[in-house]
Amino acid sequence: MPYLIVMIDPKILFKLKKMEFRVKSLVEGKLVGIHRSPYHGFSVEFKEHRSYNPGDPLKYVDWKVYARTDKFFVKLFEQETNLTAWILVDVSSSMDYGEPRKFDYAATLAALWSYLLIQQKDEVGLLLFSDKVLHELPPSSTRRQLFKIFELLDSFKPIGKTNIDQALHKVSDNLTRKGVVILISDLWQPHEQVLPSLQLVRTKDNHMMVFHVISNDELVLPAERLRFKDLEVNDEILANPTDIRDSYERLLKAWIDEYRVNCLKYQIAYQFTPTYEPIEKIVLPFLSLRR
Repeated sequence: MPYLIVMIDPKILFKLKKMEFRVKSLVEGKLVGIHRSPYHGFSVEFKEHRSYNPGDPLKYVDWKVYARTDKFFVKLFEQETNLTAWILVDVSSSMDYGEPRKFDYAATLAALWSYLLIQQKDEVGLLLFSDKVLHELPPSSTRRQLFKIFELLDSFKPIGKTNIDQALHKVSDNLTRKGVVILISDLWQPHEQVLPSLQLVRTKDNHMMVFHVISNDELVLPAERLRFKDLEVNDEILANPTDIRDSYERLLKAWIDEYRVNCLKYQIAYQFTPTYEPIEKIVLPFLSLRR
């Protein structure tokens, strides 16, 4: 049994069964799901009228309009459809840090999103990356896909540097229709390298969600003298946290705010994701009760 299945609290899964994720704008889909499609059909929610054509089902004729106009019109509805979601998980060395580890938290978050989306018949693909794309699992909405995702997240160990923009370009090329891209990363990469790629995905009319995973140790420096090590390039410095705390916290806040503000500018959903937060608190704000 995949380790992640054991890690996820059954109470959270039970709560998620009552919830759903809906995109706010129109999407295109092949199966019947819960997201509105721009393609008209004879189901779900009334949209507009059109003239009756021979062969149209009589049950969709609007007889009230006929009584007023002496002309036949049928009701058109917005179909509900499935969407394609890509979940991008950062498996670079910097994710191998903290308690709980940032990677463990990110993997559990990815597993929860996969579970939620697949149970509502949405297609989910998984892309694992460091300084290059390490694994790419094409989208599917099957139960088997969920277990594949769990197994992949269980099997990977953080390694290498970070190249978020390459991963975003890859998934942008993969999306053949409007969808959702979920990025789960500590974002330890210069803004100028990442933000243009985030904007690229968003300008293609995709929905974009960014979960910015941060360890508590990165937010609050300990009191004792420490050796700080860059996990991606192995550089080390010895420093007294008392001497650098104010500058560090100021720079960290500015770095986080740069991502937050620009995501807002590009209409990207940004979620600050400290690993001390219960994971359901991170997910639930994006969900609504199933109708």
